[in-house]
Amino acid sequence: MDFDSTLGMLARHRVVAVVGVLLALVAGVVVGVKTDARYTTQGTVLLVPPALTPEQAKQTGRFGDQNPLLGFDNALVINSRLAVQALSDPDVEKRLRDSGATASYTLQNSVDQVTPLVIVKSSGTDRDEVARTADVVMDEVSTYLSDVQTAVGAPPGTLITTRTLTSPAEPTKSWSKSITRGVIAAVVVLLLTGLLIFVLDRRHRSERLAQEDVRYDPAGPDGSDDVLSGVPRYDDPATVAWRDTGARVGGRVTRRSDAPDPVQSPRS
Repeated sequence: MDFDSTLGMLARHRVVAVVGVLLALVAGVVVGVKTDARYTTQGTVLLVPPALTPEQAKQTGRFGDQNPLLGFDNALVINSRLAVQALSDPDVEKRLRDSGATASYTLQNSVDQVTPLVIVKSSGTDRDEVARTADVVMDEVSTYLSDVQTAVGAPPGTLITTRTLTSPAEPTKSWSKSITRGVIAAVVVLLLTGLLIFVLDRRHRSERLAQEDVRYDPAGPDGSDDVLSGVPRYDDPATVAWRDTGARVGGRVTRRSDAPDPVQSPRS
């Protein structure tokens, strides 16, 4: 189907096409409005090594001798990754939801993989839930590090601590999801409209071809020999003789002068 035939098809069913376009616009607007806007916010937590005075350092020795979590290279980066994995556990997520983190959230480390960062992103349809979720998860990062270091028996002066680099800002509203869903709804309605027009056009074409076949059928729609005169078929000898001696010219039946007319001939 080329471009011209497509335009012709739309022109033949322009009422359906116009109604389909209007319905697509309405569907797009309604779905876009009904879809709630999403709010997002983000905060960043930095893992900080213990700060000791010179005298404390002499008393405690190397950090790794006192705090097992600092006894390897890139200890802070590794602990930030462990924190992300721990807080992504389903049991921890359930506990955080019970604590008020009811919006969706994700945790990730720094992109360069060398800075001990934990990035908390929160999103949802409720502004207050998004802000509260970010605060709860960021607090949980500090709680996790404190609990795990206490569990391994690290002295208080050798604990890894956290510092909030960027606090969760006021959640910002985004309409991108609403617009996307509205566009999808409009496209779906337009596709359905195009399919309906195609089906109607094929049906109209089939009916037209069927009518043309009936019009030019030599037998006629009612079983007659002459489609234009509608002469019925009879099995009497006069009709058979007329049919055998008749000549067809341009789709019409002409009768020879010596052939009896079956309409006027009596039935035997």
